[in-house]
Amino acid sequence: MLSGWLCAVSVFCREVRTPPIQHGCRERHLMMPYDIRFRGCFRDKVTQVASLAYINTSFAAVPDAWLVHQPHKLSAAASIAVGRTRTQGSRVEALQQVVFYRGINTTKFMLHKAHSLVTSDDALGAMAAGRYHPIVGAQFKNCRDSLPWF
Repeated sequence: MLSGWLCAVSVFCREVRTPPIQHGCRERHLMMPYDIRFRGCFRDKVTQVASLAYINTSFAAVPDAWLVHQPHKLSAAASIAVGRTRTQGSRVEALQQVVFYRGINTTKFMLHKAHSLVTSDDALGAMAAGRYHPIVGAQFKNCRDSLPWF
C-alpha cells in the first residue's frame, strides 16, 4: 500500500478489511458520532475505524495531505504497556496498585486493559450482528440538538 500511495498523483483509495490505527477527517454532517467508551487505549482507535467501516465509509490516502502529530509523553497506561514505568511517577504507581476484584488479585492497569478489550469486543460483535449504536456524550447531544446543520 505504501508504495502505491507514494507514487499516486491523485487520491489513492483502498478497502480496509482489518482496520489500521489511523486518523482521518470527515464532514461533520456525515460522521457517525464518536463512541465515548473509547478513549484511545489498546484497541480503541481500531474499534473507531471499524465503526466507520460499519457505516460504509470510504477510506482514502491523499498524496498531498498531511497530519502533523505533536509529540507528547506516554500516558501512564502506555508507559506500563511498553515497559517504561520509571518515567511517569505517581500515575504509573497508581495503575500498578494491586486490587482484589472478583476473587483475584490484579492491578488497576490490568483491569483497565481488560475493560477496554471487552468493550471493544462487544462493539465489534454488535457491528458483526448489524446492531451497533455508539454511546454518545452530552457534548455531542447538545451540538446535535442546538445546531441546525449538525
